[in-house]
Formats: sequence, structure tokens, C-alpha cells
Amino acid sequence: MGYYTKSVGAIAGGVLAVLMTTCVVTPAADARPGPGNANCHVEAAKAMNPHRSKGTPTDIVGKGSVTCSQGIDSLYIDVELQRKEGGQWKTVGTPGHNEKDHPSPGTKLVAQGATTCAAGEYRTAARAGGVYGGVPSQSSQWTHSDPVVDPCGK
Repeated sequence: MGYYTKSVGAIAGGVLAVLMTTCVVTPAADARPGPGNANCHVEAAKAMNPHRSKGTPTDIVGKGSVTCSQGIDSLYIDVELQRKEGGQWKTVGTPGHNEKDHPSPGTKLVAQGATTCAAGEYRTAARAGGVYGGVPSQSSQWTHSDPVVDPCGK
């Protein structure tokens, strides 16, 4: 795997903040910004934990976002809500997707997943990818927010 491939491959996996605070984890060691390298990260921070939708109060929503430090060919993010059932996380509701061609440096893409309010334990899952220098890449793993119990009951 070349330097470029490792860097873009780290879009979501190595530089994630899944916190109840506004902290962001620093990039992985192989995601050094520089010529021919885009430093991107997915974040699922406090505001992105599952919560009751303000626009549709009968829904639970979870948002995720991705930003890149440099302009790249294209960028996308996928987001879904997951509910814990029988000790396993299962995808529920409608997933979200957002993409942009030629985003400028610092562009933040946001997507949200949604499901109907129901009791249970939920979390938001997000992953991102893009094309840089004509080479497509996708994060290899989903990143997750902290679990939230009964988001509509809060």
C-alpha cells in the first residue's frame, strides 16, 4: 500500500472522535498531511449522538460528518442508526448519505440516519470515503457514537 493509499484509507478509521465532549482525536501516524495527501476524518461528537428529531419529534436521528484538510476529487459520508437487540447492534430505520464533487479544503459534509421513536439503546454509525488524485478509497470500518438509552424519552 503506497503512502497515498494509506492516508486516504484512514479517512474514517484512524482519526475518529466518538465522544460526549467536543474533543477530536488526532490523526493516525500514517495520515500525515502534505503534498499528495488529504487529511480527512469522520467525527461523531456530542451533538451527533442519537436524539429526538426537532423537525420530526416522532423520530430518532443520528448525524455524522466528514471534513478534509485539502480539496479532493470527491467526498461522501454514510450514516445509519443502530439499535442493540439481543446483545448485538442492528441497523434500523433509514440510512443517510451525502456526497460532494470537488469539495474545497475544510468542507464539512453531514448526513443523518433516522428511525421511528421506540424504547431501546441506540448509537450512530458513520463511515466516509472519497476520491483523491483519481484513486478511490473508503474507510474500512464504521465509527460509532456513544450509546444512548431511549433518546425520545429524554
